Amino acid sequence: MLRHLPLITRRIEFTPLARTPLPSITARREFAIAREHSSSPPPVDPGLPLSDVSDASDVSMQSDDDNLSGNILEEDSIDDEDVKIIPKPPGEPGRPKSGGYNLEQTLSWPDAIYQQVVNHVHREAHHRLETKKSFKNQSVKQIQAICDDAVNEHSILRVYENAWPVRDMPKLRLKYTSEKIPYSYVKL
Repeated sequence: MLRHLPLITRRIEFTPLARTPLPSITARREFAIAREHSSSPPPVDPGLPLSDVSDASDVSMQSDDDNLSGNILEEDSIDDEDVKIIPKPPGEPGRPKSGGYNLEQTLSWPDAIYQQVVNHVHREAHHRLETKKSFKNQSVKQIQAICDDAVNEHSILRVYENAWPVRDMPKLRLKYTSEKIPYSYVKL
């Protein structure tokens, strides 16, 4: 026979407290491009022809003459005082589940511009760096030369502190190419 324990207290009723405003979790940030007060990325000039953008792993298909990102930040339209430098987000690129970030989502550029910049940086990395070595084993001068060249070629990169998107692109590329090298098998 099952016996229930005696009821010691009456039912407890909870009443909600007065609602308070939710706390602000993060501070608001003002980003550099303030042409229009919208959350969308900067517009691309519709008069420019969009070339077919190849896969990001192909570093030789995109030509240097196609400069879609050059019209995003025209030097005449924005003063240096109006431009705020965008700092690098915390963590490492390509590791969003380990405290890092997804580079493409963080930049939130139009796909054509993102692919054009990535192809340019990958092409330069292929010519200037040793693709069998990791990023930390590369020449600092060569990495800086790639950054300077990319910033000169794509004006959208001028608003980023220390050209961090350009530094992250070869880092991801070299991680892929250096890990692609076959390891010699050791017989046990």
